[in-house]
Amino acid sequence: MTRALVIGGGIGGLTTALWLHRVGVEVTVFEAVPGVKPLGVGINLLPHTTKVLHQLGLQNRLEATVILTRELRYHSKDGKTIWVEPRACWRCDRESRAGALRHD
Repeated sequence: MTRALVIGGGIGGLTTALWLHRVGVEVTVFEAVPGVKPLGVGINLLPHTTKVLHQLGLQNRLEATVILTRELRYHSKDGKTIWVEPRACWRCDRESRAGALRHD
């Protein structure tokens, strides 16, 4: 059996481990922190990311926790709007919706 090591248990490392496991590779994931815990931060998931998560069969869990993105905004440190771009996520197919995942 083919074996692989994945360094890092973040979203990229765990997604890689799931894909490898799915194709029959024995995977060991190494992570520096001793356990997974809520940090109160958000993760912006772009359409290409959500497509991969859907292909892994995670669409129901993803849709139960994601906040769909309607617009992307950049502000200066004093709060002045620099740039705004609408995101028409409500018209996208399920696989390509962008969103923000947050667990507090």
